[in-house]
Amino acid sequence: MNTHKLSFLRSIRGQLVVAFLGLALVPLLVMGGISFISAQNSLQDSIVNTLDSLGNAKAYQINTWIKDTGRIAEALAADPSIGGQAGVTDIGLHVIASLRGQPENRAVYDAAVEAARATMLATVSTYTRVDAAFLISSSGLIVVSTNQDLIADGTHVDDVGNIDFDAGLQGTKVGDIVRSVDGVTRVFIVVTPVKGVNGVTIGVVAMRVNVNTVNEILADYAGLGATGEAYLIGINDHLMRTPSRFVTTNFEQQRVETYAVQQATSGSSENSGQYADYRGDQVIGNWHVIEGTEWVIITEIDTSEAFAPVSNLGGIIIVVTVIVIIAILLISFGIANSIARPIAAITQAATRVANGDLNAQANISSRSEIGLLANAFNQMTDNLRQMVETERESKERLESTVAGYTSFIESVAKGNLKNRLNLNGGGMDDDLVRMGKNLNTMVENLRDMAQQIRDTVSGVSSTVVQIQAATVQQTAAATEQDASVTQTVATVEEVRATVQQTATRAQTVATASQSSVLVSRNGEQAVIDTLQGMETLRQRVHDIAENILMLSERTQQIGEIIDTVNALAEQSKLLALNASIEAARAGEEGKGFAVVAMEVRQLAEQSREATSHVRHILSEIQQATNAAVMVTEEGSKGAESGMKMAQNAGESIRNLATTIEEAAQAAMQIAASTNQQINGMDQLAAAMTQIQQAATQTAASTRQTEQSMRQLNDMAHRLEAAVKRYDI
Repeated sequence: MNTHKLSFLRSIRGQLVVAFLGLALVPLLVMGGISFISAQNSLQDSIVNTLDSLGNAKAYQINTWIKDTGRIAEALAADPSIGGQAGVTDIGLHVIASLRGQPENRAVYDAAVEAARATMLATVSTYTRVDAAFLISSSGLIVVSTNQDLIADGTHVDDVGNIDFDAGLQGTKVGDIVRSVDGVTRVFIVVTPVKGVNGVTIGVVAMRVNVNTVNEILADYAGLGATGEAYLIGINDHLMRTPSRFVTTNFEQQRVETYAVQQATSGSSENSGQYADYRGDQVIGNWHVIEGTEWVIITEIDTSEAFAPVSNLGGIIIVVTVIVIIAILLISFGIANSIARPIAAITQAATRVANGDLNAQANISSRSEIGLLANAFNQMTDNLRQMVETERESKERLESTVAGYTSFIESVAKGNLKNRLNLNGGGMDDDLVRMGKNLNTMVENLRDMAQQIRDTVSGVSSTVVQIQAATVQQTAAATEQDASVTQTVATVEEVRATVQQTATRAQTVATASQSSVLVSRNGEQAVIDTLQGMETLRQRVHDIAENILMLSERTQQIGEIIDTVNALAEQSKLLALNASIEAARAGEEGKGFAVVAMEVRQLAEQSREATSHVRHILSEIQQATNAAVMVTEEGSKGAESGMKMAQNAGESIRNLATTIEEAAQAAMQIAASTNQQINGMDQLAAAMTQIQQAATQTAASTRQTEQSMRQLNDMAHRLEAAVKRYDI
């Protein structure tokens, strides 16, 4: 018996357990996930609502506190000691500003200042949020200050830097939160216009307000848990204006670039969301812009604290899921076993049947579908036993018939075509009877075919003998033709080689002729260049001769000049002699003049000697010039003679070049003719090669035909021998 051990997951029991577990877990997990997400969303909505309520409340408190501060400033600006009173000329900012710097009105001025200061000090003492108050004229000068140590009277508003004087002229304005001049206190300035008795703005009242109340409002963390906080951010620079829960020192340097700040400063209508705060922690936040200021109040709480109840709910869902899984496993195992046991019994019985035991039965008393399956299986085994018995009887009859057919086929295979099958049968034997008839028909056809082959083979043998004799003769003729064509091809190749050598030599002669033509042309060009050079030389010699003649004329002129200089030297010498004589006559007084005369005479002597020497040199130059003139004339004549000889040589070279060029053209024509002969010989050689190939192919085909006829004759003899085996 062949048994197969299935793994748990591949068995019906395992698949049922997995199916039950999946059917139960999927809804459970879906419901758990939906519950968890729903709880998380509900909790987040609740937290957002709480933060929104707290943010709104804190924003309302701050806004109310700022408005109250603005009303205090407006009330101070409306006081008669500040704005003035109709019919009264000794109080109010108008009087203070107009009388300032006038000694004659010092008493009135001081009284108006003290009245204004008293009103401002009363306001500062009444409202603890106000640290100081300042009265500013329309020119920007602080005329009254409640804190002289902080800002003294007479200080211009531009020197203070934190008072928005221009905005105060237009209306009540709350300034930004800054550190005071002491570097510690955080304050902001409220400004409001001062109206005169005629309703015209005459100055500004400024109040310095500390932000302790704002800090106290934001530091109230009721409802924000352990991680919740609220703080102010500047809209323009995104820096903290108040300390937060986690940043208490140097908080004004903390820049906040979170999602909340981006949304608030962009004017978005959204005012809550989940994002990373300035620490990088995930938070749920809410934001509001404080009306009338450039501040944003941000209220936040860490998501870890906010979603803690949801995390606990997730743990409860996981525990419940594990308990349900265990219960489902127990129940699914029980149901699976009740289904798998009867199926296992049927499987064992089917395995026995598959191994050949047709007596196997599945004994199951269940009335369910499995019981019906077991009954159907038992009935199937009974039918199988009956079918096997019937098949055995049919097999015995088939074996007997096949044995008779086999004996008949063996006799046919031995060559006996006279026997025929005796066909007996019917019913289930109809197929065998038809096969017997077909065998008898086949043997009859074989007998007829053998008779036809025997008759045909006799005719084929005689025909093959005749064709074979003709093929032998054709083969001999083709062989002789192939030998003749081969000799002809060899002769053509020799002629072609001879023509090729002739063409090569003709081409060499043509090339040499072309080179000779080129050389003759170069020689002709050289003669032309020589003629041009000779003409140039002749012209240069003629120019040199003319220049030398001019030089000879100049030397003659120099000779005349030398004669003149020589005459002057003689006269100077004579004059010097006369001067010496006159000096001697003069005695002592003429000694100086005698020395000069002596010098003049020596100079005249030197001039005469120099002119004599120059005349000698000039004579030599004239002789050399005359010789050069004769040489240049002879050179000019020689150049003309050489030019004529070069012209004669050029004419001879041109004639030689013409003759060489004609010879080169003849050599080129011979080379072209030999190339045409080579082409003709190539075509003749190719044609003879094709004839040789055709003759070779013909001889080969003839030999192949002869071989095929031999093979055909052998086949006819073998076919005749094969047919003789059969007895017809």
